[in-house]
Amino acid sequence: MVGWRTRVTSVLFAVVVTSFHARAIFMTDGGDNLILLMAVYLVFTACGRRWSLDARRDRLRTARAGSAPEPARSFRSQRLQDARVVLATVVHNCGVFVIAAQVCFLYGSAGLYKVQGDSWGGGTALHYVLNLELFQPWPALSHLADDYAILIAIAGYMTVLLQVAFPFVLFGRLKYPVLTLLLSMHLGIAVLMGLPLFSGAMIVADAVFLPDRFYTALLQLCRRVARRMGVRRPEPGRGTGERLVPPQVRPDASGPQHRATPTAPKDTVPVSQLRSDRS
Repeated sequence: MVGWRTRVTSVLFAVVVTSFHARAIFMTDGGDNLILLMAVYLVFTACGRRWSLDARRDRLRTARAGSAPEPARSFRSQRLQDARVVLATVVHNCGVFVIAAQVCFLYGSAGLYKVQGDSWGGGTALHYVLNLELFQPWPALSHLADDYAILIAIAGYMTVLLQVAFPFVLFGRLKYPVLTLLLSMHLGIAVLMGLPLFSGAMIVADAVFLPDRFYTALLQLCRRVARRMGVRRPEPGRGTGERLVPPQVRPDASGPQHRATPTAPKDTVPVSQLRSDRS
């Protein structure tokens, strides 16, 4: 989850998930099958490229190297490096494609099975679901939702429509409202039916269909919110390294006060030197 040595950790994660799968059958909720499949597919993806400890380590290594020239490589080693990059990219793309296909099959088959049922066609399926004692973590909340029969019927029809239409809206802008509605549906399942692990697995699987620009915009939004709240990172070159003491305002003997010139005076010393002198 934190992205530490993801190449090795993803393999170990898949082995552990596979080892514990179906060991306690009464604790499973349907999300365990999806987690098992996703754990295997995760091995082939470059999941540590961005928000991870691996990415942070690469950034620090690049910053330390600075403008130092790269060591010269032979023609053979350069070709092997290029082939490695291409192979990793192809395997990653294939892994992401298999994940997307798995989610499409899941939603499509679930929607088609629901269409064949009389309760989903009659709009009463969610009524029976909300009255199952096995899936009532908060019975009062389930009974309160069940009182609105028309809204329950509309939610049932929307569930079938979203699941059947999901594979056909992935290549247009219509996928954003569909993903938003699916997110709301899974949150409702987590709260009303007490299936948070299943809902969490489905939400993570749905996040694969969001483009890179969405996560970039999300990161920029978080930074703007942090700046407005007063949580700011030190700018590059500030807070560390050599920094001059700011010029002081001194009165002039012949007239009014004048500010010091923008250039630092000769007797200005770095802060680091002041600290060393004090110590």
